Amino acid sequence: MRLAGLFPSRALVKKELLTLLRKKRAVFMVAVLVFAAIVSTLAIWPEGYRSSVRGSAARELLTALSCVFMIACLLFVPSIAANAITVEKERQTYDQLRLTLIRPSGILTAKLVNVLGFFFMLIIAAMPVAGTIFFMVGIDWQIVVTNFALIAATA
Repeated sequence: MRLAGLFPSRALVKKELLTLLRKKRAVFMVAVLVFAAIVSTLAIWPEGYRSSVRGSAARELLTALSCVFMIACLLFVPSIAANAITVEKERQTYDQLRLTLIRPSGILTAKLVNVLGFFFMLIIAAMPVAGTIFFMVGIDWQIVVTNFALIAATA
C-alpha cells in the first residue's frame, strides 16, 4: 500500500513545515533554544577534574537541559499550534482546505504532525549541546533517552 493512502495529508504537512522553517520566527526559536542550552551548560560545567564532581555536575547538567527543553516545549508548541489554524483563516485558505478530499481529522492530524515535527527539529538542533553530557561520568545513555522521551511525550 502506498504512503499516500495511509496518510493523505502528507502534502499539507510538507507545505506547512517548509513554510514554517523559512520564517524568521523559526530561526529565532532555534537561536533562543540553542543559546539557552549553551548558557545552562556553561553555567554548570565543572571546573575541577575530580570524577566525583563531574558525576554530580553531569546529573545537574541533565536536569538543567531537561528544564530548558521542557520550557521550550511549553513556550513554542502551543504558540505554533495556535498559529497553524489562524494562518489558514488569515490567508482565507481554510475553506479551500476543507473542500479537499482530506477529512477534518486528517487536517488536524497534519497540523499536529507539523507542530511536533518542528519541535523535534528544534530539539535536534540543540542535540550537540546535550551531547556534552557524555563527556562527563555519572550519566548513562538510557537516562538521557528517558528524559528526552518524557519531553517528547509532553510535546
